[in-house]
Amino acid sequence: MERVREPELMDDPDQALAYARADFEEENQGFVDRFVEFYPEFKAGHVLDLGCGPADIPIRLARKLPECRITGVDGSPPMIAIGLDVICVAGLADRIALRCERFQDTVLPERANAVISNSLLHHVPNPLQFWYTVKKLAQPGETPPGYGSEDRRGAKHPRCNNECLSDRRSRVDQKYY
Repeated sequence: MERVREPELMDDPDQALAYARADFEEENQGFVDRFVEFYPEFKAGHVLDLGCGPADIPIRLARKLPECRITGVDGSPPMIAIGLDVICVAGLADRIALRCERFQDTVLPERANAVISNSLLHHVPNPLQFWYTVKKLAQPGETPPGYGSEDRRGAKHPRCNNECLSDRRSRVDQKYY
């Protein structure tokens, strides 16, 4: 399977806004639903979302798991700005925090109970950086990382039900550009 890497950050504010406005409801809700299905015992704790984008998945997860608090990390300032706005509108600012930083630079005061990431790996030059960071940030023995449409190397998973980001980007481009 060929690994196709996309640019690491979405720094253009117009591109970030187009991405945030695109309809990923089915994919993002599916990601959250699968997390809850695969880890039914996980009801409360700290969830870390690496590559959270405009915070749609953290919001959906917070609504599904009301006893969780979530930290979203993304290296794109425009994505974080959009995410902060939608979190406030959703009334979840007390449970979701966003941090504008590269995942490799993330340091937490305490390790997370779960680490999730829907579509970050194919942006990362070296996927081992991602897995090292997950290991560093997750509590040992806690819920394994949930990830979306990619395998551990960052390649697109051939049997994935999610549409991959390259497909998403073409939908964004068609809809907003």
